[in-house]
Amino acid sequence: GMVVMSGVVPVGGRHLTNDISEALQISEKNAEWTKLHVARAKFSDADLDAEFTLPGTEISGELAGVASHYSVFKVKFVTHLRVREIFELVRRKIGEDTDVGSVRLTGGTSLLPEIADVAGQVFDAEVFLAAPEFAYARREETLNAERDGVHPKFSVVVGMAELFRRAREEALRRAAEQSFWTRLRRALFSH
Repeated sequence: GMVVMSGVVPVGGRHLTNDISEALQISEKNAEWTKLHVARAKFSDADLDAEFTLPGTEISGELAGVASHYSVFKVKFVTHLRVREIFELVRRKIGEDTDVGSVRLTGGTSLLPEIADVAGQVFDAEVFLAAPEFAYARREETLNAERDGVHPKFSVVVGMAELFRRAREEALRRAAEQSFWTRLRRALFSH
């Protein structure tokens, strides 16, 4: 019923983009587009023959209509391997025998389709997608209307800002209390 461990794994979206870039031998920009539009955390044999083309890869002139085709299966396979590896690293850090009640995924990569399914398999736990609850993190445009306008990719920076705000408020409160009591002591005992 309480948080036992919390932490950040410094592996995520950029690593997925790099993996896709390397696997398909495409630029980081095209790999990022591929991650956002093609990648999934799971793969299936049904994807073996599926292909996609990158925007702007159409060839003009005599070869008009020709485009570079890339394997959907390869993208999903590479993405699945990295996502599973990330969760397995966390699982080992927590401890294989430790009962995990629930897992909260956050950050931009938490929007990767089927990522909660993979996390649920690795942790054998209920998985939730989390986003900042603070008003200054709200956005009008969002990929998921269920998030009430809050995007999970802002979680780390919003969490850090909120932590700083709370620490600052506490420091100011303590300074004000100390100042009041110091003034009161002087007033009462200085005569």
